[in-house]
Amino acid sequence: MLLFIVILLVLAAVFGVLGAVVKVAFVLVLAAMLAVATIALLGYSWFRHRMREFQRAADQSGSVSAGEPSSTIEVGDPVREELPED
Repeated sequence: MLLFIVILLVLAAVFGVLGAVVKVAFVLVLAAMLAVATIALLGYSWFRHRMREFQRAADQSGSVSAGEPSSTIEVGDPVREELPED
């Protein structure tokens, strides 16, 4: 594949259109980068929208709670007990 691209570039240089080929390739690469950035931005916006909907629904229904202070468990200080020797 790389050899095919090199041959095409050499042919473009021979016929004097290498500048145009490089410009077209540059435009294609920039268009692909812009498409990826746009899709990422739209995905991020969609995710934020869905999370806000979820938060509003959870706040209204009260079914998802953040936890209550009385639900914590005290475990104390960790102490290593020595095992009895046989």
